[in-house]
Amino acid sequence: MKKTNIKLEKLQKILDAEVLTSQFPEKLEICYFCCTELMSDVLAFTHEGDSTVLITALSNSQTLRTAEMVDIKVVIIVRGKTIDKQLIELAEENGITLLRTEDAMFEVAGKLCSHIKEEEEKEKTKNG
Repeated sequence: MKKTNIKLEKLQKILDAEVLTSQFPEKLEICYFCCTELMSDVLAFTHEGDSTVLITALSNSQTLRTAEMVDIKVVIIVRGKTIDKQLIELAEENGITLLRTEDAMFEVAGKLCSHIKEEEEKEKTKNG
């Protein structure tokens, strides 16, 4: 898994994601992304202590409880799913920023991959 450095504010713009919670640490640096609907994968493969974003179509309390267990501070719900008020409240109680995008998980991953590759190319060009 390759480490990245994208600020949450930039991530939100790349994905045109809607911020659902009142907290939005825009300067938070994102290091890793975890795209899955299997919460067991989140537990097994997440880098605890690094700023990881969970990208999933699961919009239930189990998702947020799992994120809380591995110290994930940002969860993005894909496919424009309806998020109930209790889930937003649970996210806020646990210091988790909740975002929603209309894109499917595959599209989100593609946009992120493209952005990361563009940034790497810029860095290569800049450093010669």
